[in-house]
Amino acid sequence: MFFTSQRDNQFFDLIENAARNALELARLLQQAVDDLAHIDRHAEAAEDLEHRGDDYTHRLVELLNRTFVTPLEREELFDLAVTIDSISDHIEAAISRMAIYRIDEGNGHLHRLGRILEESAAQICEAVSLLRAKKVGKIRDYAVRLNELENEADTELRHALAGLFANPSDPLRVIKFKEIYEMLEEATDACEDVANILEGVAMRHA
Repeated sequence: MFFTSQRDNQFFDLIENAARNALELARLLQQAVDDLAHIDRHAEAAEDLEHRGDDYTHRLVELLNRTFVTPLEREELFDLAVTIDSISDHIEAAISRMAIYRIDEGNGHLHRLGRILEESAAQICEAVSLLRAKKVGKIRDYAVRLNELENEADTELRHALAGLFANPSDPLRVIKFKEIYEMLEEATDACEDVANILEGVAMRHA
């Protein structure tokens, strides 16, 4: 089992902050879908959060470069930071596309994908907090739930795409929504990737 030092806490702070930032973006997505009349404002806020996530990742990489002994394997810390940042990137990209494409109508698929992402990000926040608390044995429960949520997102994406192509009377609408749906599903894929990394950490440090 790893121990916790002041330097270790700096790593955990950055990972936890990145996870909370992803959760904030997921919540912003829900707000954006509910308030598409002000999508430009939400897109600007999403871009700010995405930049904040990038900063957390850069700071963690810099800390890795300055640190000889780390609380987890260097690859584990790096992979966690990069993959959590990927969640934020995909969500920000989806909100940005809504603004660029002037999406002015929400629908159940966007809401459900947003709900899945919000719960996934919340699960990740709770799971990464277990690293600092040295309760890695409990991580598997979160990993299982994250896998379930990713499966739900896959199913939702299939339904969303089937609905789009069932009556493709507006080809531009099909193109726009297909891209946004797929970006959101890619964000849930990244959440599952985080779960897999955390499960690997739990196995090595139990």
